[in-house]
Amino acid sequence: MATLCGNRTHEVRRFTAVELAEEPGIAEDSRLQAKQLMELFATGQVSLPA
Repeated sequence: MATLCGNRTHEVRRFTAVELAEEPGIAEDSRLQAKQLMELFATGQVSLPA
């Protein structure tokens, strides 16, 4: 999926928890942030508006 930000295009990808842990192109700090967000969603502490 590509998104447009100003006049630049960024590639966006969705990951499962397993893919996130194994994908070589993801920085360790980004892995930790994503893991924390996934845990917040899984426990219901954070939700997206309908």
